[in-house]
Amino acid sequence: EARLREEALMESEARIRMLTDHVTDMILWITEGGRILYASPSVQALGFEPEDLLGHRLSSFVEPADVGAAQQLLHQVFGDKAPDGEVTGEFRFRTRGAAGREVWMEGLASSVRDPRALTRSAVFNFRDVTRRRELEADLRLAKARAEAAAQAKSEFLANMSHEVRTPLTGVIGFSTLLSETPDLPAQAHHYIRKVIASGEALLTVVNDILDFSKLEAGQLELDPAPFPLRGFLEDVAGLFSAQVEARGLRLEIEVAEDAPQHLMADRARLQQVLANLLSNAIKFTEKGVIRIQARYDQVQQKLEVAVSDSGVGIHPDAAGRLFQRFTQADGSISRRYGGTGLGLSICRQLTELMGGGIEVISAPGAGSTFTFTILAPPADAAVDAAMNPEVSPTAVAMADEMSRILVVDDLEANRELLRALLLAAGQHGMEEAASGPEAIAMAMRQPYDIILMDLQMPGMDGFAAARAIRQLSKENAATPIIALSANVLAEHVDEAQQAGMNDHVGKPIVPARLFATLNRWSGVRLQTPADADPRGA
Repeated sequence: EARLREEALMESEARIRMLTDHVTDMILWITEGGRILYASPSVQALGFEPEDLLGHRLSSFVEPADVGAAQQLLHQVFGDKAPDGEVTGEFRFRTRGAAGREVWMEGLASSVRDPRALTRSAVFNFRDVTRRRELEADLRLAKARAEAAAQAKSEFLANMSHEVRTPLTGVIGFSTLLSETPDLPAQAHHYIRKVIASGEALLTVVNDILDFSKLEAGQLELDPAPFPLRGFLEDVAGLFSAQVEARGLRLEIEVAEDAPQHLMADRARLQQVLANLLSNAIKFTEKGVIRIQARYDQVQQKLEVAVSDSGVGIHPDAAGRLFQRFTQADGSISRRYGGTGLGLSICRQLTELMGGGIEVISAPGAGSTFTFTILAPPADAAVDAAMNPEVSPTAVAMADEMSRILVVDDLEANRELLRALLLAAGQHGMEEAASGPEAIAMAMRQPYDIILMDLQMPGMDGFAAARAIRQLSKENAATPIIALSANVLAEHVDEAQQAGMNDHVGKPIVPARLFATLNRWSGVRLQTPADADPRGA
């Protein structure tokens, strides 16, 4: 029996020795004081023999900069509150030799307890994680480079948008004013309308590129609000009435009887989708009818809108590619009809962002039907109040008419355009400032009813000028300040609000939008801290 037990013990030891001799991880048995009692043959990967480590402290083989991490791991294992499970740590070992290299090792420690449950020694399993650390470093570097590239791309798009929008302000604005000149020859009027149309087409391209970039980066946020369904469809259709009439087409609107009168959704983005589909329908339809049909799913609370035309149609093979970026039906479409190939891609991303989707049914020569859905819950009874926000809740209406307007812009052409627009609207009290410091000086001297502030100006920008006027000018601390700028990205609008501005009008200037904004803030004085009732009434 003794011989059998001895043979079994020798066999067991042989198995254990075979495992420890061939394991790729480095196994160390370490005392409470950090001395090494056993080292597996795998330490040869560091250039050592097992006997080279015996009796030495673990810290003797660790990079000096990482000795603290090694001691912390030992403290965790042998401390009074040592965990029952495994503890881990990572630090660098130095391989043997004068030109030794650093090897990152991950240590997993298991306590060896005595009969009183006290930790007297520990078994460490060290694994080479150098390659993983290198990959993680490469990943962090790639991430940093990608973020830097994305930031550079955003800044480039913002700058390019501003630089393109700024001259377009003059092109579209002055062309519009010129087109309204009395006794203009018919041929000259025709040419001016072409200039305006070309400028608006260029503006559409700029807007598409910006929207696509924001969607790709996940930076576009929705702003849902109540809106009337039929009124919305009629308003969007009205934008294309001149084009429809010029091409001899008919535009019809059908709304299902059971559809709610008011819905909750982002009206601006919904209009962008519908306007894009209507523009395409008109572009590709020579004669016949364009129809807008709206239905509502009460169960899923989804609005479905279909835009159908009697135009050239699309081959089924090409229809599946239409919603991909920079893609059109075929090469000849690009030459004949133009376009960036971004419109339908943006429509797809917008409808998906709004909880729906878009699809097309078409055939060559049989017209096309584009159908999209969005999530749009019915609006409540307070829809009218929510649909027509006049001013901030902190604003107090006054009876005075708008008469004094300060326009701040570093470009003479922009100031001249605004002067002409305001004069055409019967406003004769406009004053001009060509820089931020000049605007502050003028605001310190006299009160204004409204200040139109450009954002991007040399020296002092519009943000700093607005903050200074709010802080320094008693006469205009309560004056509405409206940002008037080619910086139209969401972060620029938010920054303008944080700087104390109350609204934002983008360039190129749309006269109707400008006048609507001026009317909204006409006769309004903001409530300043000095105006507040100290009793909290």
